[in-house]
Amino acid sequence: MSDTFNAIVAEDVDGRCKASLKQITLNDLPDEDVLVDVAYSTLNYKDGLAVSGKSGICRSLPLICGIDLAGSVVESRDSKFKPGDRVLVNGFRLSEKYNGGYSQKQRLKPEWLVRIPDGFSAEQAMAIGTAGYTSMLCIMAIQDHGVKPENGPVLVTGAAGGVGSVAISLLAKLGYLVTAATGRVEETGDFLRSLGATDVIDRSELARFGLNIREVAARVRDKVKGFEATRFNLKDRRIPIVVRLAMDDRETVEDVRGLIVNPGDDRPIRLASVAEVTTKSSGISIGDW
Repeated sequence: MSDTFNAIVAEDVDGRCKASLKQITLNDLPDEDVLVDVAYSTLNYKDGLAVSGKSGICRSLPLICGIDLAGSVVESRDSKFKPGDRVLVNGFRLSEKYNGGYSQKQRLKPEWLVRIPDGFSAEQAMAIGTAGYTSMLCIMAIQDHGVKPENGPVLVTGAAGGVGSVAISLLAKLGYLVTAATGRVEETGDFLRSLGATDVIDRSELARFGLNIREVAARVRDKVKGFEATRFNLKDRRIPIVVRLAMDDRETVEDVRGLIVNPGDDRPIRLASVAEVTTKSSGISIGDW
């Protein structure tokens, strides 16, 4: 075992967070129960912020960057793991509060570790990475809310990013029609269609009324105390927002129609001014955006 190894470490330099490639030793790692020989990590937007010292991602310094990792156990004080076990970690505030995956070796809490399934290499596990894991969580969430392929298209924002691109591929494989929204239509349109997107729109379409559609959907959800799923249709420019809620939680249709969707603006816009609001037995439906 080499005495020194490489790591990207964020440190306080003259009051600012600055990351650099450093040579460190095992003594620089935390005293956790499982030592892992790190083979792969991923580069996410959050990692870019951490390495560049922006947005206060690293909450304590010095800190090894990298929000995930995959590799093999070198030694373990925990009986659940033994040398040679292939493991991965994502989440658990790595690179935020705890030392992360941008190190050739790392000590970790055993409860953070997940065994890499047979049939997956460590490289493949990190090719999916935190972005793929997050995408699947999102898809499972909309399925839990009862959104099925026959309900209509699903909008994926940030479509050309890691989470968005994996989400498009997964949704398409599951039989959903996918509308991909991106600020780089010319550059990434063909790529997004190759993943399974049926429509690719410029994200500026979402701001046609100067509104953020996610914020509008959230305000409607909060108003009626339910759950919302947003769906877009580019051809006739309809953007339905379907809200599901318990019967005893429902507000009246007029209450929802009067909801101000741009609070704080000098010219308040009522929901009824930009959408048709109707009721159905399954909830309140908002269409004709």
